[in-house]
Amino acid sequence: MMQRRNWYSLNLAESALMWELEPELVGRKSEYRSATGYLCKGDSLLDMNFVTNEWGKKVSSNMDASGVLLDNSTKVYRGTIDFKEGAKGCKRL
Repeated sequence: MMQRRNWYSLNLAESALMWELEPELVGRKSEYRSATGYLCKGDSLLDMNFVTNEWGKKVSSNMDASGVLLDNSTKVYRGTIDFKEGAKGCKRL
């Protein structure tokens, strides 16, 4: 069974924020797209860890993150696409 998942978010951080996201793509030709925006200021820390687990055949994934760091703010972004056993013919969008 094909799945389509879209994730859109906007983060406004003024202190420490840790954020994790881990979608599972199982069906043939499943798709996942995420678009994340952020605005951090002061001494804030934004820590993002996004992992996409791809189990299906011909699965497509795209993860985008962009934003603005003001003052002494910092961010960490980890975006991982994990190809599991049986994930054949996968591609990035």
